[in-house]
Amino acid sequence: MSEHHSRTLSIGEIYELRSTNYGLSPSEELDTTYCYEVNHDRNEAALRDSMEEHSMHALKKPRKGPNDVLNENMPVASESCLKISKRPRWKQLFPNSSSEILPLAGHCMVCCSNRIYAFGGYASQFIEGQCYSRHYNTLFEFSFSRNLWSTVRLETSDGPLSPQPRRHASMVFHGQSLYIFGGFSERHEVLSDLWSFDLVKRKWTPIIARPGSFWPAARAEHSAVVYKDRMIIFGGYDGKKKLCDTVALNMRDFSWEVVSSNGGYYPNRRCKHSAVVYRNKMYVLGGFQFANDKNAAVTDLVALNLEDMTWNLELMSGSIPEGLQAHKAVVVNDSMYIFGGKIRLQNSGGNVWQSSLNDVVWCYRFDVNCWSPVKCEGASPKARQLHGACVVHTSEGKCSLIVYGGVDRLKETYYNDIWELEGIDCASKLQSCDSCESLKNLVNSEKFADLQLVVDGFRIPAHRCILYSKCDYFRKMLESDMKESVQSSIEIRGIGYSTFLKVLFYIYTGRPAYDMDYEQLIELLVAADMLGLEELHIFCMKRLEESVNVENVSSVCQLANEYNAGQLKTFCLEYIVKYFSEVVETKGFEDLLKKEASGLAREILRLHAKAVAWNQ
Repeated sequence: MSEHHSRTLSIGEIYELRSTNYGLSPSEELDTTYCYEVNHDRNEAALRDSMEEHSMHALKKPRKGPNDVLNENMPVASESCLKISKRPRWKQLFPNSSSEILPLAGHCMVCCSNRIYAFGGYASQFIEGQCYSRHYNTLFEFSFSRNLWSTVRLETSDGPLSPQPRRHASMVFHGQSLYIFGGFSERHEVLSDLWSFDLVKRKWTPIIARPGSFWPAARAEHSAVVYKDRMIIFGGYDGKKKLCDTVALNMRDFSWEVVSSNGGYYPNRRCKHSAVVYRNKMYVLGGFQFANDKNAAVTDLVALNLEDMTWNLELMSGSIPEGLQAHKAVVVNDSMYIFGGKIRLQNSGGNVWQSSLNDVVWCYRFDVNCWSPVKCEGASPKARQLHGACVVHTSEGKCSLIVYGGVDRLKETYYNDIWELEGIDCASKLQSCDSCESLKNLVNSEKFADLQLVVDGFRIPAHRCILYSKCDYFRKMLESDMKESVQSSIEIRGIGYSTFLKVLFYIYTGRPAYDMDYEQLIELLVAADMLGLEELHIFCMKRLEESVNVENVSSVCQLANEYNAGQLKTFCLEYIVKYFSEVVETKGFEDLLKKEASGLAREILRLHAKAVAWNQ
């Protein structure tokens, strides 16, 4: 990580900066410049007096509650009420003297559990005026925590089995496996094969169509995303024309289906676009499209509602490069970030008269429907297209955008560098940082409290207006004719005291606690379900699913069963059945057999027997 720099400002400068910042729109707040902070060696009392002279709020430390549970493991919304968010900073991770990384373009790249995987791609060379290209089917792994890049070794007793070399395929991560679909072969054939790579067994497996079942058309330069238990594929190029169909793979039984739109709008045929999932929608951005009887690169944004399967054209505000294709997009919290890609501008006759590469990081805020450029510090990577990009969570509330490879505008220089844009805020943003800090100080505070919540016999002061505005459970309670709507004291049952304090902190600030063990996460998950806090539920499930492995899955499954966390229990059961031969050798499974011999263990063995019979 980059070294943190700060300088001392005068009170007048601080006041001017804060006054200016308060006047910004939500999108402009992303462009806030350097991280100015007060030198804490200065006398705090004198600083407070000076601030009051400039009509600013007094500098206060967060109030502690009557016990230590409130502040344990709670993320700090901002270190000081004078601190302004620091710009993200670029830094180059590779190449270095101890690594050899292939220059690649047209590869696929995903992140899972802070490990990055890249597959396929190609690189070309011009020799005596002739272009020679080499395609790859190597799977690379980058451990972000160890800063180590390596080739994944395949483990199979039947000899090496893997997909053929390809470019412009798609890859997604789901349930401890990677899934590869389509692409161009080295002979420029368009592919339609589907492969899975088991990250536990380190083994490739081809997924074959069942007789008489539907299988999607071969394609490359398409997009693929995962929503719940389905991989959604849109568009692409089939070797003759661009596509605009949407197909879905059920990742439980590996059956394909055509996704039919229920609305009147449908997007243009396109390839080299990007697609991401935010909440219950798939957002498709830009690409090389066929519209109005001509090919054109267009930067539009269309969204497919993945619940009712209707398409809509999003009317964007702010600025963004026109004619964007071959870029990469990722989602961080309530924002979509894009980097790279080719900009193909056209004249009125439809002919391409100018092309360039995008070297700006752009941010689209879903909540305010607005684009803005992200101002970054540090030396930035060269502009490129056909690169790989993904997001890695690096610390509490922060993450990094990782960019690998790509090619220049003329496809002459292929890059083998890896860059990190560090310091992107990935914490929940239900309100601004300053508002979060203010509301944090009201958690478990008597100040202005007009309600007492009784949990496990402990009384917790609360504020009706905050509970009403931030939580459906309390809103319905306070709006109803129930006796609780007029009482000054409400008893909350089914949630422990320490867990409820974490829930209350999330309700007030929009920021969940991070440093929790499995049992605490499961307790928080159950509480989130009870109170209808969907985003907190998603946070807990994601943390638990990412941390499950062969060694601990039995313990997590027992806890999920004990706390009636149905979705987590189902996830663990499916994981155990999938990796049964490995899980049964662990101490955790041995303990499960001893404690749950007549219940959970029998359920696992029954599911395993069904899976064996189904595969025969």
